[in-house]
Parts: sequence; C-alpha cells; structure tokens
Amino acid sequence: MKKSVSIPSLCVHPVPQTIVSCRGKGGRNNALVVGFTANVSLDSAMVMVGIVPSRYSHHMVKESGCFVVNFPEKSFQKEYGYLGSVSGRNA
Repeated sequence: MKKSVSIPSLCVHPVPQTIVSCRGKGGRNNALVVGFTANVSLDSAMVMVGIVPSRYSHHMVKESGCFVVNFPEKSFQKEYGYLGSVSGRNA
C-alpha cells in the first residue's frame, strides 16, 4: 500500500514557535522565525533548528557559528508575526 499525506504540512505537532537571533561579523543583529525545531538531547540540553540557506540570517550564523534560540510567550504574537513576514535584508 502506498503511503500518502493528504495535507502537505509537518506531520509532527506541535512545533514550538521559535525565533533565532544572531549577529553578523560586522556587528549587525538579526532575528528570524524558523519553521523547524526539534529536541536532540535532554542530557545535556540540545535543540536543533533548520535555517534555509536563502534566509538572510543563514550566512550570519554560518560565519559566526553563534545564535540564540528563543521560545516566545503567547504575548509576543505581534512580534513573532512581524519577524515571520519582514526580512532583515530589507530593513
């Protein structure tokens, strides 16, 4: 029997709302909403995030090797929506 997904979306839910913040080598700060976050280990705590290479922050994280993972509270929905729709490339 062939498997199929009727609605093309992530099959594992819930995916926490996640913001990654970073700083480029030139000192410019940026933050982005990431669509993929997963626990990797609990001892010691490790989280994996996916950043698509076409995203503005991808090269910043690659150059510096540093980033911060933020799990915003529900009260930050407006800010989360902004970061998910506006690129630092255009700011």
